[in-house]
Amino acid sequence: MVATDNNIEDLYRRADESLYQSKHHGRDTITVNGQTVTSATEHRPVAIRTILTQRVYDTRTNPLVPTHDEVILATYEEAYDRWDFPEHVHLPLSAQLDYISTVLAECGSRRFIMNLTPHQFLDPGTPDYLARFKASHNWTFWW
Repeated sequence: MVATDNNIEDLYRRADESLYQSKHHGRDTITVNGQTVTSATEHRPVAIRTILTQRVYDTRTNPLVPTHDEVILATYEEAYDRWDFPEHVHLPLSAQLDYISTVLAECGSRRFIMNLTPHQFLDPGTPDYLARFKASHNWTFWW
């Protein structure tokens, strides 16, 4: 904590901001109070695009309870040497849901969150497609 912190949430907010700043700069990066230090080792990406998964927990419970899994698409931007999480995902909805099916089957999870792009959200066929997908699986999911 620093002298300007009013409560523990101020510390957590700063730690969360530092985490995302480090993620923005790539591997082997540490950020403390807005100052980022990276490793001198040059890392090359293994892929141009990747799909990341992470489990999300409800921090209001003790012990922590997993609430859902996130699936995130990232694109490597070589000019900036960082992973970019694009606003627009260029994977068809069917490909995204196929991947989600595989990931959830492998990790045994039954819950996930899916972000729809504005185009997917406005597509008149999306609600029926998602309803059919949900009906064919015993999962809880939000979009």
